[in-house]
Formats: sequence, C-alpha cells, structure tokens
Amino acid sequence: MHMVERGGKQKVRVPRCLQRNPRLWRGGCRACPAVALRVLARNTFYSAQELNKLHRKPIEVICYHCAQSAEKYLKAFLVFHGVVPEKIHKLIILNENCIKIFNDFNNIYKECDLLSKYANEVRYPHSMKIEEEDIARAITAAERIRDFEPIRSLIDMIEKESKPK
Repeated sequence: MHMVERGGKQKVRVPRCLQRNPRLWRGGCRACPAVALRVLARNTFYSAQELNKLHRKPIEVICYHCAQSAEKYLKAFLVFHGVVPEKIHKLIILNENCIKIFNDFNNIYKECDLLSKYANEVRYPHSMKIEEEDIARAITAAERIRDFEPIRSLIDMIEKESKPK
C-alpha cells in the first residue's frame, strides 16, 4: 500500500489494486473493494457455520449464506484484477468472468453450479426442496471455492498487506 493524496486534502493508504484501477474507488471509500468483499465473504461463511451448529438448523439460510460467501469471493477476485463485476447473484456467470482472467477457475465450476441454486431459489417458499444433506454439500462447495488456490492467494495477500507495518 502507498500513501496517496486524495482531493488535495489528506493522504490515505491505497492498496495496489486501486492504484491499478482507480475507478474501483467509488464514493470516497477508503477501503479496497476486494478487501471489503473478502471480509463480507468470510463473515457470511462464518454465519453459515455457526447456524449449522444449532439444534434446529435453518437449512435454507445456511445454504443461502454459503452461496453468498462464494459470490463475494468470486467478486473479490474480479475486483482485484480490475474487473467491475455485474450486480448479479449467478455464480456461473461470475465464474465464467474469472475464467477469462485465469483458466483454472474451470476447476470450481461444479461448486459454483451447486451453490447457484441456493443463491436465489431458496429465498422464496416452495421454489425448491432442500434437505439437511444439502447443508454439507453447500458448506463443502463454499470451502472449496474459498480454498481454491487463486482465491486463497488473494486472501493471503490481502491479509498480509492489511497488517500495519
């Protein structure tokens, strides 16, 4: 990160991804969008894990959170590489955009496909039947996306750069 003067008033720390593509820096936000998305993804997945510990599990909510977490990780990858992601919840499309940057994203296509059905359909009653077994599949898919090497490298780099020097 480097100190950059913004609007002639103050100097702020700017992550490298914003130095490469300043249009990602919207509305005077001082935080890197990739960092913010990574934090949201981590917190959303943590919520799914904690809800899974309950005796009466909210199955739809857990699966939805897993899909949301994966979406945020994919969007963080895109933002870091200078792509402004569409405001969509379709993990397949986000994954296809990631494939354009790094072809190995083909390796998590199945996980994105699985989680896509939890991204929208589960929010409405009677749109799809979900069982407790779906929780394990959703959590495993979300973990595979989070731990996928390009995303894991991005997470590690963000955490390293975010630490005070």
